[in-house]
Amino acid sequence: NPVYPAAIAALGLTGLDQTTFTTRDSQYVGRGDTFGLPGAVAWLLYPLLESHTDQSGFGAVVLVAALPGLALTVGRQRRGPLVVYGVTAAATLAGWWWLTRHDPRFLLGLAGLSCAFVPWFVLAAPRRQRYLASLIVGLATVFSAAVTVDQILLLTASFPTERAAFYDHAWGLDPTLQALPESEPLVFDRGDMRNADSSDYPLLGPRQMRLLVVLPTTAASLSTDAIIARMQQVGARYAYVTVEDESLAAQVERQFDPLRFEISSYSTVGVVDPRCCFEVRAPGAKVRRYLFHLVA
Repeated sequence: NPVYPAAIAALGLTGLDQTTFTTRDSQYVGRGDTFGLPGAVAWLLYPLLESHTDQSGFGAVVLVAALPGLALTVGRQRRGPLVVYGVTAAATLAGWWWLTRHDPRFLLGLAGLSCAFVPWFVLAAPRRQRYLASLIVGLATVFSAAVTVDQILLLTASFPTERAAFYDHAWGLDPTLQALPESEPLVFDRGDMRNADSSDYPLLGPRQMRLLVVLPTTAASLSTDAIIARMQQVGARYAYVTVEDESLAAQVERQFDPLRFEISSYSTVGVVDPRCCFEVRAPGAKVRRYLFHLVA
């Protein structure tokens, strides 16, 4: 799929259909630091104002050398490289704009390819001053590396390394699940927690051997008997449920009838920084984590 992770169902290209989600422009542009410009226009300023996180930041080399090098290549009419880059950019940007939520990280391939124009930036300087252009590129590279270390790597290095603690800290997964043997099938109701599919991988267990059954998105309408029938079908005694909305949490507790289920574990987790792979709806909101045990 050349536009992965976006899906084009009509062409049989699998992936995530992001066209059903709202765009995330305001997370990256269109804020106060883009002078109140609308998102479509503010994206033109993105390389100047980008933040550096696990989802954003192409780096100083792209800004100070690659883009000027691209402009100089246009001025010198180097048709071969321009045609290759132009066709690639047109296809990538079109897919990114119409098929995704506008996350900059999906453009990393295009940003990396633009570094092929850095030599034209250096060669544009007078011969005796090319060492200054090379110095600029070198300093930009060092700066990008330093920002990566400061903003991402040091944070990641501070994460706990024990499996249960890591997934609890970074992904908000209930650590009590790690005590279940991989031979124990598990039913997973993702509820309304966004990006809850990130939990599929750790729920499979350290050796990826657990049978994991994910309930459909309509699970909120399932009856207690329907849930039990699905669990019995796969031989599961446990169901893991994640919920954000308080009213949905009350509905979940009714679905998992106390006469048929006991709560083996219940906890909440708040998402407060970009280390997490899911988002809560409002500051201070909590994700509720249930582990139900079928007893009757």
